[in-house]
Amino acid sequence: MLTYSISFQSSTAHLIDFIFHIDNITTDTIEIQLPAWRPGRYELQNFAKNIQKFNVKSKNGKHLTFKKITKDRWKIDTKGFSEIKVEYNYYAVQMDAGGTYLDDEQLYINFCTCLPYLEGRINEPCKVQLLDLPKDYKIACGLKSDNKNTLQAVDYHELVDSPMIASNTLQHYQYEVAQTPFNIWVQGEWYIADLTTLLSDFQGFTKNQLDMMKEFPFEEYHFLVHALPQKYHHGVEHRNSTVIVVGSSELMNSEESYKNFLGVCSHELFNAWNICKIRPAQMLPYDYTKENYFDTGFVAEGITTYYGDIFLMRSGVWKYQQYLKELNDSFKKHFNNFGCNNHSLVDSSLDLWLDGYSVGIPDRKVSIYAKGSIVALILDLEIRKSTKNKKSLDDVMRVLWTDFGKKGIGYTMESFKKVAEKVAGKSLQKYFDECIFGKYPLEKVLDDLLEYFGFVLITNHHNKGTEMFDFECNTDTGKCMVSMIVPNTKTARLLSLKDEIIALDGRKIENNINELLHGKLSCELTIFRNKQLKNISIDAEDAHFHREYYIQLKSDATKIQQEYLEKWLNN
Repeated sequence: MLTYSISFQSSTAHLIDFIFHIDNITTDTIEIQLPAWRPGRYELQNFAKNIQKFNVKSKNGKHLTFKKITKDRWKIDTKGFSEIKVEYNYYAVQMDAGGTYLDDEQLYINFCTCLPYLEGRINEPCKVQLLDLPKDYKIACGLKSDNKNTLQAVDYHELVDSPMIASNTLQHYQYEVAQTPFNIWVQGEWYIADLTTLLSDFQGFTKNQLDMMKEFPFEEYHFLVHALPQKYHHGVEHRNSTVIVVGSSELMNSEESYKNFLGVCSHELFNAWNICKIRPAQMLPYDYTKENYFDTGFVAEGITTYYGDIFLMRSGVWKYQQYLKELNDSFKKHFNNFGCNNHSLVDSSLDLWLDGYSVGIPDRKVSIYAKGSIVALILDLEIRKSTKNKKSLDDVMRVLWTDFGKKGIGYTMESFKKVAEKVAGKSLQKYFDECIFGKYPLEKVLDDLLEYFGFVLITNHHNKGTEMFDFECNTDTGKCMVSMIVPNTKTARLLSLKDEIIALDGRKIENNINELLHGKLSCELTIFRNKQLKNISIDAEDAHFHREYYIQLKSDATKIQQEYLEKWLNN
């Protein structure tokens, strides 16, 4: 068994000490590899940059020769030694759902960021020993434990897909669905005002997911929640757990923050099936050394985003109007992204590894989350329409689970298409050509489908010059920066992204720009661009460039439309 020992001397230095114990060595050299990325975030993160010291010793303390052969891989001379220790430390200051963090209140580790594996022995059992933890620390983790401070994994893949929090301020709550225990761990200053409602809501969306998928992939599940004092919203899925970072903690009991919290929790729980088990063939198993390109990001994240919200609706945790608001918010995110004219979903899935989690250059790409959730909605409605509401995307996901996820077989674009077509009972080539591989306007697809379920797609056209750009105001710095410009407009020829707006019609900008812009057909902006002062006149456009889309229920919906709508939203 491969063993990792973890300790720390000073929490204020944020340095965690690691010893990787390797035994049963039979070769003259070995190589160890630290992951270059972590599952759940499809970009290279180069965790080795956080290692400060690195040494290798024999069992009795003799220093051994080693050489770094890539940015995160080491070759070690082990001739004559069957057992060695790799000693290193790691700078732990990344507090998000995928990071590793140490302070005087907690030890929080995503093992994928800081534990290397031994090449050729990645499938061997692993053990983590947490040395010198304060006696009053509790541990939240999905791994099995033979005692308080030792965690065990069947292999490296399970180990690095099982984050942990150790702290003496962890709050722990539990509920049960279908005889499966679900644990909620909260680290931070969020003191839940209504625990009964929280547990009822979690039980509601959890039961709805299990009812749809028929079984849960794991014996237990853990929600590891960080409640931060600042605004935050981030979640990462794992095998039988998830890390969710939210804030600000003092506002978590507000309706808006609580709603967002439930949304991310429902999303991450469905990932226990979709991506943790139902996984693209290109990622089975994960290759931690390089990019794992896959073209089905809309399945892994788009379908999960769609279901994360609709489960809350179906379980009664969200009311109809709340779900409709979330759906319209997804529409806004997609239709306000002019990258849909330049990139398909397949393009953007591959380019996650290029710049998927940054804004990138203007109007280049689409989101596999936002557009992905809309094409999931389209596929669901298309299947329901073609089968007279007897089948749905639910059936597709159940087949993916039984035929692929449960059997440990990776799916491809082609196999996903075949499953969807079998459920729909017809060819879906047009859907894939337009929505997945193409850049066809989704509003044209949605219009007819929504009509079938008693909805109407509303289009608001804007031709005001002041609707041709958007901005972000930083409450800390007071700066107001141009963040979006509608392409192919007069405004696009006058304004640049990251122009700093300092005045509007002679009035200083002080978090009041929305009020100053209200109702204006034209305005004069005073801006800084490259530290140079400029005055820009924005006038009404000659044509409609900016369109806003949202759906609402038809007032004259027929009885059959209402029945189909009820079946869709409440299954």
